[in-house]
Amino acid sequence: MRTDLLGLTTDALAALTNRGLVKRAGKEAAPDLRTDADGTVHGDFAGGPTASLPSGGLDVARCTCGAAGVCRHVVAVVLAYQRRHADRPP
Repeated sequence: MRTDLLGLTTDALAALTNRGLVKRAGKEAAPDLRTDADGTVHGDFAGGPTASLPSGGLDVARCTCGAAGVCRHVVAVVLAYQRRHADRPP
């Protein structure tokens, strides 16, 4: 379980990116999530990009959408991962 992703509040995400990006990410359709053995979380968006979040922070995340830096897809993967694990203790 990625406690680093679970510990990110919306305020922390906004501080790392910006509030508008977090808001747009919250409206994004939920991606299909999968996690590799090394802890990398991938989010596949229907008919769209794929975002990957390896350990090490948002600055090492990758997305196929072509945006420079952290995009709404990366933030949407974080939010979807948090929702998936909301009922589980850290």
